[in-house]
Formats: sequence, structure tokens, C-alpha cells
Amino acid sequence: MWHQLTLPRETALKMIRLGELTLDGSKTPVMIVSMPGQRHPDKTTLSVYLTRTLMQRLRRLAQERRQTATQVIEGMA
Repeated sequence: MWHQLTLPRETALKMIRLGELTLDGSKTPVMIVSMPGQRHPDKTTLSVYLTRTLMQRLRRLAQERRQTATQVIEGMA
């Protein structure tokens, strides 16, 4: 019989790497599941302030390219 445990992604990965598939030392196996809706641990937040006109230009460019503003910015890198 499996017990399902929902953990943050990084904690789940650490437990899997260390082979700690039980929490209390018993022989009951635990199925580790990452919490839904978490961002990939390799991603970080970028916050910038833009003038309204620059933001309008960015949105218009994204709309012309049929992309999101994020996709336009990622394409510049």
C-alpha cells in the first residue's frame, strides 16, 4: 500500500536523491508528488517599471507577433 505525499518540488527531489522514501523509518513506501502550480526552480522573477507608452508598444509588438509580452522579452535574450 502506497501513501501519497505532496511536497515542494525541491524537497521532493532532495528526498528522492537521498533515497529517503519513508518519513518515519517504517517500511511503508511513500509516493512523492511535487506540489502543483510551482514554478520551475531554475526560474526567477523579473520586475521592471515601464512608462505607459513603452508598455503599450510592447503589448502591440507582442500582439503583432501573436506572442505574449514575456515571449517577446525572452526572444531578445
